[in-house]
Amino acid sequence: MFAAPAYDWRAVTMPTEDPPGWFARMLQWVGGIIRNILEWSRGAEAAGVPVTLILSLVAVVILIHAAYSFAREARRAGQEGSTAGIPRSPQRNEAWYWGRAVALAGEGRYSAAMLAAFHAATLRLESRGALRPRPGATPRELARAATLSPAERARLESLVLALYGVAFAAEPMDAAAFADWLGALRGIVDARAH
Repeated sequence: MFAAPAYDWRAVTMPTEDPPGWFARMLQWVGGIIRNILEWSRGAEAAGVPVTLILSLVAVVILIHAAYSFAREARRAGQEGSTAGIPRSPQRNEAWYWGRAVALAGEGRYSAAMLAAFHAATLRLESRGALRPRPGATPRELARAATLSPAERARLESLVLALYGVAFAAEPMDAAAFADWLGALRGIVDARAH
């Protein structure tokens, strides 16, 4: 099977080209500057100016300054209040997701509202010990993993199917249907409180 010509892999050698003239001239110019600096430093060393020592000391001072600056910034970042200028996002807990669902529904964005409400429901079930969500789980997987009665699980799965229909299949949804869906979802997760 691998004897076909398509599988005859050989390294292809690319022809080397001379660099463009301007590039070669630029390299010569930079090389000339470096040669002139080196000749000057050799002449200065011969005249008794410790150029190598001076450059070594400058390099050590730069490294010490960089280490000090890094340590100072790391210490400052570790202190409380160092994020005072950074705007904080709201804490995204269960209450936030329920409120977000209502706000999105008020804007007519029912698919996003349903997803936010379902997220709030999973947080509620998790807080009550009825669900242990895992990253990457789909709403249907979460509904199946919840420790609910068979009737509650069936109702939750039907709500997830409605969510899928609206969020992924663009099924129509209006305010009344969303309110019914949300009420049914709240009924399931709030019933777990008792």
